[in-house]
Amino acid sequence: MRADTIFYNGNIYNTPFKSFVKGYFSVKGEKILHIGRGDVPADVQADNMVDLEGMWVIPGLIDSHMHVESSMLAPRPFAKLMVENGITTVVSEPHEIANVTGIEGVLAMIDAAKGAVMDVLYAVPSSVPSTSSDFETTGGEINMPELIELIKHKEVVCLGEVMNTFKVLSDPDDKQNQFVRYLKEHRPDMPLEGHCPRIVGEPLNQYVYTGIGSDHTEHNVDAFLQRVFNGMIFQIQDKMAKPEIAQAIKEYNLYENVSIVTDDTTPANLINYGHLNSVVMEMVKCGLDFEKALYCATATPSRRMRLYDRGQISPGMLADFCILDTLEEIKPIKTYKNGKIVFDKAEGNTFDLEKAFPDSFYKTMKLDKIAPETFDIYTPIENGTVSVNGLEVLPDYTRTPKATKQLAAKNGVLVTDDTVRKLFVLERHGKNGNVFGTIATGACIINGAVASSYAHDHHNLLVLGENNADMALAANTVINNRGGLAVVQNGKVIAQCRLEVCGLMSERDPYEVAQDVQAVEKAMREIGYVHYNPVMSLATTCLPVSMDIKITDKGLVDVINGKIIEIFN
Repeated sequence: MRADTIFYNGNIYNTPFKSFVKGYFSVKGEKILHIGRGDVPADVQADNMVDLEGMWVIPGLIDSHMHVESSMLAPRPFAKLMVENGITTVVSEPHEIANVTGIEGVLAMIDAAKGAVMDVLYAVPSSVPSTSSDFETTGGEINMPELIELIKHKEVVCLGEVMNTFKVLSDPDDKQNQFVRYLKEHRPDMPLEGHCPRIVGEPLNQYVYTGIGSDHTEHNVDAFLQRVFNGMIFQIQDKMAKPEIAQAIKEYNLYENVSIVTDDTTPANLINYGHLNSVVMEMVKCGLDFEKALYCATATPSRRMRLYDRGQISPGMLADFCILDTLEEIKPIKTYKNGKIVFDKAEGNTFDLEKAFPDSFYKTMKLDKIAPETFDIYTPIENGTVSVNGLEVLPDYTRTPKATKQLAAKNGVLVTDDTVRKLFVLERHGKNGNVFGTIATGACIINGAVASSYAHDHHNLLVLGENNADMALAANTVINNRGGLAVVQNGKVIAQCRLEVCGLMSERDPYEVAQDVQAVEKAMREIGYVHYNPVMSLATTCLPVSMDIKITDKGLVDVINGKIIEIFN
């Protein structure tokens, strides 16, 4: 059979051997036709011949666990940046937008990705809300009718991360357990993705027994190995890229059991450092062989997601591949998807900016102008000293332990000092108008205020600040921008980023969005927020499935014990 194009004189990555082979391959239509060692035989012919000149060819990378919304970009512009970094397939879980607009958001994301330069596949969000309406208010919910509807779509390939570990283990009738049982019966082929921080031993066995088969949360080596020992696929993101993890993978030959993923990547990091390609190279720096790390970002995730038509360069597979001129980094000079060039470094990247979502998705900040007194915290006594519960922001983690402080009350209002700042959540979906505030300490002692509609996972309006006036200005700036982030100091907005699609994403030029987010991060650090990723750190202070204490519009949530606690002792 005659091919369309033969690529020869290259170092071709061979998946079964986990190594590069000097040789050739050919493409016919959307698929690989031939592969071989050495020179091209006379009976392998094509209309076009491409001399690779000794360069390296790898399969297109596959990210099996990520969230497009974390890039703060609409799907099609996001895809353009992905192929620039060698990624040709992602499996995105759109629970961020589902928390704002429900099933309509998931369907809109599927539609917005049509025509993209790579494959954007989806997971059914299993945890919308991440806990329940008892603990947080969301703009939408995903329940059994929505699950049944969404799995009809060919773009949906798995159940998204089952996050509420407490409920999975304690309530057999919880919605997430119902989802898992339904899919095991009706779609036994569908992977069930997990999220289970901290648990080991018998609770971990119980969690895996349900059928949930992966985890991507941060652990030490022992907990990581327990998960693999119990049969899980472990998805390694950047915060798990550690030498001791790489050594454990090598020691136990765990390449079939580990996928490299991104989970969340900010637009600034995406443009400055890359995406999945960057995490692969981090694992290489930690001691994993390049060829083995590549396997964990191509072959393992393709099998995990039952995407048996990609992940390697072999006959019958989709012609998704990248050409590299060095193995010091994964930065393709060309990327091919379905046999066609979708990125050429020599030509650069251009972005078609367009409105891809329904009109209502640009009107999700359902809040009136916020007055400064909104951020008063009322005390149970008129004057004196009160014991206040809040949370502590750590400089290197998203985990937020409980913090208790003795503070003054004056005329029935809490008086903060230099050891704490006020942290508020304002319900912005038009459901109940809830406003809840408490104190935060640790790495978040800022001189000013910051507000964000990007607030995991309910994405209400989150405001942190030193004084009411700056907090109100930050909040109103985000509202006026139809969503996004704003940093304020001394009555002046010093940085902002507009996220006009559901308060989560922008359809502006990706480089412009990245510059705005970088400016926000820089401003947050300059006014005192101490964290390697301040935007994500702030956003997860209100995620009530992430340890230990979180804040929502319903109150201060004790995640471990699954209850709301009083802020005054």
